[in-house]
Amino acid sequence: MKALLVLVMMFLGASAHLCPKTRADNSTFELRLNYAIEPCTGHVAWYKLGSYCVKHINQMLDYTSAENHCKSVKSGAHLVSIHNAEDNNAVDEFSQWSSRHDPRIWLGGHAVNDPSQASNFLWVDGSDMNFYAWIQEPKQPSGDGRCMEMNWLETGKWNDKPCSQKNLFVCAFKPDGGHLRVEATDKLEPEVSQLKPSKSGSYR
Repeated sequence: MKALLVLVMMFLGASAHLCPKTRADNSTFELRLNYAIEPCTGHVAWYKLGSYCVKHINQMLDYTSAENHCKSVKSGAHLVSIHNAEDNNAVDEFSQWSSRHDPRIWLGGHAVNDPSQASNFLWVDGSDMNFYAWIQEPKQPSGDGRCMEMNWLETGKWNDKPCSQKNLFVCAFKPDGGHLRVEATDKLEPEVSQLKPSKSGSYR
């Protein structure tokens, strides 16, 4: 009986760490903090997070290559941007479930190339930078790099690293087809500004 109980506990423990990308059906799954993520209707292997569809990419790339990969896999997709604590927790949980061995991911944040605005970061999708979760005190980037990652040492927190570093990453797009305008592309870090905007000024 005791051996059977141990086997049951082992099975339950393994089930608790199933990656969302291994789900073959369209069922909702619960993350560790009970944040439910549902599949994006009509978009295989993409999951709903707020107003975005997201997908974890289990490939180590530098920031620019990661952003370009997001654009190549889905029209209107970019590295994920985050705008409130709930979505920050959800992206953290999503990255933990998708790759427990290495939950560090690129986010879509990058610094403007302006010495007078050293702590000024922008989202590559052009959305407002209206929420922060830096690990450093005070809550701002340390100045170690010009591109933003999540889950360095402390889960759910952001850190700035050189854009040449290679990380896993999460892509995101708006399922309604809406595209966000990217402003002031001439102020981006040189390696980031290699990302080519469309004629309308939106990255695609």
